[in-house]
Amino acid sequence: MYFVRHFSGKILQFNKTARLTLIEIIRNEIRLPVKRTRFKFKNYLYPISVQSFIDDQNLKSKTIGRFNCNTYTIELNYTYCIDLPEDDFINLLKHELAHYLAYLEYGNTIEPHGEEFRKICKKYNWGQEISSATIEMKEPIDNKAFKMRSKYKKLIGLSKSDNIHEASLALEKANELMLTTHFIDHEQEYFVTELCQFKRKNSKIDSIYHIMQEMNFGLIFHYGNHSHSLETFGSIELINQSMEIYKFLNDSLDQIWLKQKKESNLKGIVAKNSFFYGFSKGVLSTLQLKKKNFTEDQKHALIKLEQLVNSASKMIYGRLSKIGSSGKANLQAESLGFKSGQSFNPNFIKHKYLT
Repeated sequence: MYFVRHFSGKILQFNKTARLTLIEIIRNEIRLPVKRTRFKFKNYLYPISVQSFIDDQNLKSKTIGRFNCNTYTIELNYTYCIDLPEDDFINLLKHELAHYLAYLEYGNTIEPHGEEFRKICKKYNWGQEISSATIEMKEPIDNKAFKMRSKYKKLIGLSKSDNIHEASLALEKANELMLTTHFIDHEQEYFVTELCQFKRKNSKIDSIYHIMQEMNFGLIFHYGNHSHSLETFGSIELINQSMEIYKFLNDSLDQIWLKQKKESNLKGIVAKNSFFYGFSKGVLSTLQLKKKNFTEDQKHALIKLEQLVNSASKMIYGRLSKIGSSGKANLQAESLGFKSGQSFNPNFIKHKYLT
């Protein structure tokens, strides 16, 4: 199962409303001190953070909410939660907050809905409607609204088909649906998902990051409580392509390193790090040269892509800080890496936005 975090103006407002509701619950029912967007638990301040996601649409079982202990975040399935009756929505927030408190009290080795979780619910007089592993909704989710949204998104997906007849027909139907219903959110939406998780950033991940940044994908390192991740953000089409290119580069770098290591008798972590660093510099030099020879149409596409990534970055993250990397170098390995990067085909995967 994979999760894609979901952002738009309406979704950010939804997240804010959920966070303010959580603050009221923490203040009035749990009776813990709250300072702006954090609450105090055993003399430590913890964030009151809410984000929305979409899950794999092919799954029969849907996740409505979850607590992410790595980022101290309550994550909600916006598509479902937006249509929940108020009482059910508050119960869902209490349920996820109980997971949060159980984690702070007992650690991350407990069962999700085990004895410790039930103790937290009992402590705050939260009954079966909250402590149950599956929350029973008093009223059904507005299936009509959900089906309309799902249908619209499927039609928009079909409108990008290579079959011109199918694409134009799907776009026509999507426009008809948009004009005849009030269920569709017309504003710009952005998405975030993980490309990989790691305990400690390494030279291969760093090299892929720099190469994909030069290709104008939205990328950011996200540092968590137990592990860290490389995330990609932007339109849903852009992050899907980003996932494809990350996998290709990750597999290719392993193969290229093993071949060069054997041929040139390279040994040790310094040599490996230097090789990957040189490789990324080689690929970057080729990509930068290619950009200088762009046609006017390609330059226009690049500007649009940069605008999309910048808009997504501002909405999702606000201001970002840059983190550099340094370390010991093996000049022979770095030089070999640079040559391998320069000879690496710059069209290794067709970039749909720039070619």
